[in-house]
Amino acid sequence: MWLTFKSDDWDSRKGFVIDFFNTRVKEAKVVGENAFKNTERISCGNTEVVEIGFRETVIVESPNFPKFYSSNMDCIWKYRVGNGRHISINFIEFSTEDNHDDINIGDGIDPRRTANLLKSFSGGKAPTNIVSKSNQVWIKFETNAAINRKGFQIQVKEKYYSECGGQLTVPDGKSIVVTSQNFPENYEPSSECLWQFVHSQERQITFKILDFETEENYDQFTLGDGFEPDENMTNTFIETHSGELPTPNVYTTSGSEGWMLFTSDDVKQMAGFIIEVYDKKHYDELFPSEDGNSEASISFVSSSVDEDLAG
Repeated sequence: MWLTFKSDDWDSRKGFVIDFFNTRVKEAKVVGENAFKNTERISCGNTEVVEIGFRETVIVESPNFPKFYSSNMDCIWKYRVGNGRHISINFIEFSTEDNHDDINIGDGIDPRRTANLLKSFSGGKAPTNIVSKSNQVWIKFETNAAINRKGFQIQVKEKYYSECGGQLTVPDGKSIVVTSQNFPENYEPSSECLWQFVHSQERQITFKILDFETEENYDQFTLGDGFEPDENMTNTFIETHSGELPTPNVYTTSGSEGWMLFTSDDVKQMAGFIIEVYDKKHYDELFPSEDGNSEASISFVSSSVDEDLAG
């Protein structure tokens, strides 16, 4: 008597066990068994939380990528950015055994907290991009004992606010990062973008311009005090600046509101700008000077106050 067993590279099942015995002595013996009985798990990933730096992109890949990953794997990666920020997770390639080899992504640094799960994926279609709800995120990849695939390649980086304008709240004791559209790639032509900022606790706001590059004399940036530009543009720190990084590059509002305006023509586009917007108290704590005050910055003083002082 003979037996054969053949499997393809797609779905797998439990397998089989066959009892063979001599009919004369009724003695049973196992002559075939499940080929996938080995359940020893393999750990991978990073055990410590990895800090993602400013303008840094981390690449996460399944083990052996772009070759097939192994069976019985438990992989966990953990990442963090600054307080008050968020993390963007972008899938470049994705192929796992559908319904079995799952990648799970969640908020925080503890994958056991299933309530923080953001998304779970498997199969051959790349998932849509994911943005964390907090400044920390975990990625967990589990494979079973059977079919393996190519796996995945993911970009993990800090998520900046890069829309053309909008009304934004500066969180208490934290900061947000705002960029021109597509930064660090070229911004859009023929744009007119107005950002308006309000502090959540009605405290002062500090703007720190980190990088700046626009078409000189044509694509212009304005930064001002209050909720919006006034009729004659008298409430500005920087009026129609273009070209390279302005000096100084730190400005503080008189109250709890500030605004930015950027306009571009349709001729030449450049990288644009990235600006961190702080709760002033938080900024002073992060960047104290030798005399105990914060770094040198320009604070807005209205013309009416100037006249009173002159009198």
